[in-house]
Amino acid sequence: MLKRILHRLEGRRAPVFVVLLGVLLLLPSVSTDFSADDYIHRTMLDDAVQVTGFERTPTDIFSFATGDAGITSQHIEEGVFPWWASAEAKLSFYRPLSSLTHALDHALFPESAVVQHLHSIAWFALLSVLLLALYRRFETRAGFALLPLLIFVIDDAHGPTVGWIANRNAIIAAALVAGVLLLHDTARRQQSQGAAIAAPLLLVVALFSGESAVAAGAFLFSYACFIDTGSLRQRIAGLMPYLGVVVVWRVVYRALGYGTADSEVYLDPASSPLGFASAAAIRMPPLLLGQLGFPWSDFAAFWPDGEQLKFVLITLAGLLPLLGVAIYLARRDRQCAFWLVATVLAIVPVCSTFPADRLLMIVSIGGAGLVGRVLVMASEDQLVDASAGRTLRFVVKGIVPAFVLFHLILAPLLLPIRAMSMRTINQIVEMSNSTIPDGSEITEKTVIAVNPPLDAFMAYIPFVRAVNGTPRPVRQRWLATGVSELEVTRVGPQALEVFAAAGFQATLSERMTRGADNPLRTGDVVELSDLTITITSTRGGRADRARFDFAGPLNSPELVWLVWEDRGFVAFTPPPIGETVRLPAIDVAALVFGD
Repeated sequence: MLKRILHRLEGRRAPVFVVLLGVLLLLPSVSTDFSADDYIHRTMLDDAVQVTGFERTPTDIFSFATGDAGITSQHIEEGVFPWWASAEAKLSFYRPLSSLTHALDHALFPESAVVQHLHSIAWFALLSVLLLALYRRFETRAGFALLPLLIFVIDDAHGPTVGWIANRNAIIAAALVAGVLLLHDTARRQQSQGAAIAAPLLLVVALFSGESAVAAGAFLFSYACFIDTGSLRQRIAGLMPYLGVVVVWRVVYRALGYGTADSEVYLDPASSPLGFASAAAIRMPPLLLGQLGFPWSDFAAFWPDGEQLKFVLITLAGLLPLLGVAIYLARRDRQCAFWLVATVLAIVPVCSTFPADRLLMIVSIGGAGLVGRVLVMASEDQLVDASAGRTLRFVVKGIVPAFVLFHLILAPLLLPIRAMSMRTINQIVEMSNSTIPDGSEITEKTVIAVNPPLDAFMAYIPFVRAVNGTPRPVRQRWLATGVSELEVTRVGPQALEVFAAAGFQATLSERMTRGADNPLRTGDVVELSDLTITITSTRGGRADRARFDFAGPLNSPELVWLVWEDRGFVAFTPPPIGETVRLPAIDVAALVFGD
């Protein structure tokens, strides 16, 4: 099968076919409507549908929490952020080039998700063409150069990336990084001064399209180690302009007030090196295994909280044989070494947030190169040398059918499905949105959701309703999330006490706006306009019991009480004084993927 594929890739029209194949497999994404952050972007770009505190310019639509305590308090007050969010939380990313592409979409086709999806696919097509030129620099035979491109364009991990309009920055950054690598290779091989100047300048543009472009450094470093033929001094000197660009970009980025803070989801390696290193040790194995094999790194989000070490060990069990073979081959083949080191190092900056395949676009430039090189060596019977033992031969040769299965058979079958994966997020939000009252009278009321399954079931609702012109509550609150078993006790005429068996921030998404270094402690008080929350108990460093004192009677007609039941919200009546209502934990995985 492998030799037959390589033979077909030698055809004159094969490059066009491969690029078009990737585009065709991604086309099902156009059937997906706007999703999640798409709605936030639309409110930022349309003055008529603003959500308080989310006013932005067309070059600045990736700043979700600015670190300004006053603005963050507005987000908490309206119910975009949970009550436990830190006022100092910052989730602010400066991506002016990517922002402008969305502003263009909004100016020309504001209501067309189809056109905006096609815009993203066009960037992917450009990326594919640039990678074709890049892979040709490393393989002389046409079929051998097209194999890594084929692996890249049919990689099912790209489905969630391209299929989510708001994630276009990852595609743009990858395309520009591919351009940087092409220019750098030209500069080093041909001693081109023009390319040597253009490459760092293009990296500037890439960095201001998406922070993921910093992964270009992994490829440039690996290139200097394994491909560049100059002296050590020349190779180091060739990297200095890029290092200078990254340092200046970082200084400007921080000076403008962008970055992350007080979040356990998004970590800044420079501000919290130890916290980042600890998180990277857990996040890197599933990301690398998701790139080279299976399962998807997204499954890390469903692993039980507090059992990360067990998860890492299970992931490593699948990853180590793949890495062992790659290292063995890298010792004998400089191209293998180049792609392997670039892939591993490119994952490091990705570890600044939770594992997800949508983050692997730049990493997979190296991953596809590595897998392609291994399969090329297999086709030429170069995988093992005469000195290899029987066990080593068995393991090395066993990797080939695994790579063929994962990357050439299953990947193209899964890519169209994963390109529509944002439908799941839409369904999640719609489950809650459709079961919250939407009559005109709701605009004067406060919705109190006792146990939404996840933050996302509530946080996106103000944006969705603002864009769709649907009446929305004056504010919304959620007492806890349903991932934990809850006990809701009436402790006074206007007060409830809620005990969350797993704690109030049991999932990683709940810790997006409050980091581990700033936990809620017993006695801490959160003051809102209509509600005072007092932490009454903590366990294991996490708040697990809180008292909610409302400004008025709990049966006030201004309050709409809701509780999650089956697949939506239903009306809830607070218990009488002294009595407790117990709510079972919600199986979020079953809810999302179906029973």
